Parts: sequence; structure tokens; C-alpha cells
Amino acid sequence: LKEGEFMAIASRSTTPDLAMQAIEALGWKDYFSSFQIYPKSKSIHMNKIKDDLKFDKFEEVLFFDDEHPNIRVTSQMGVVAYEIECSTGLD
Repeated sequence: LKEGEFMAIASRSTTPDLAMQAIEALGWKDYFSSFQIYPKSKSIHMNKIKDDLKFDKFEEVLFFDDEHPNIRVTSQMGVVAYEIECSTGLD
């Protein structure tokens, strides 16, 4: 990543402790600047990420998700959202 660019995790997980354990086990923790892992809506996740990372516009966010309702909600906020297939990911 370039300086001034950040990655965040937004997960509607009901087991945030297990999710963080997996992130740490994979060695990913140092690559992310915000962890929003709790059973809330993506709009709440995005607003918290915006607060954490102190950016001005949701148009600065690139978001990938495999659930169409999450794409719809975040797109309405101005997030640049892309729906991915569970079977292929970003291929």
C-alpha cells in the first residue's frame, strides 16, 4: 500500500474474538487500520471506519462484499462497492 492508503475490515460476525484470532494467525493484523467486527449493519461499519481513518468522503472507499444488500446499502452512502462471487472471489 502507498503511504496514506488504508485497509479496513467490516464484518457482521457474531464471533469477533474468533475473527481477530484468525486475522492474527494469518499475520494480517498489521495490514489493516480499522477492524469493525460485530453484528451490525454495513452503514454502521462504514461510518465507524470513516471516523477511525478520518477521511472526508465515502467516495474514497473501495468496498468488496459477496452480499448484494451490503453492496446496495454502501453504494447509497457513496462507497464504491463491488459485489464478488463467493466461489471465485476477486479472481
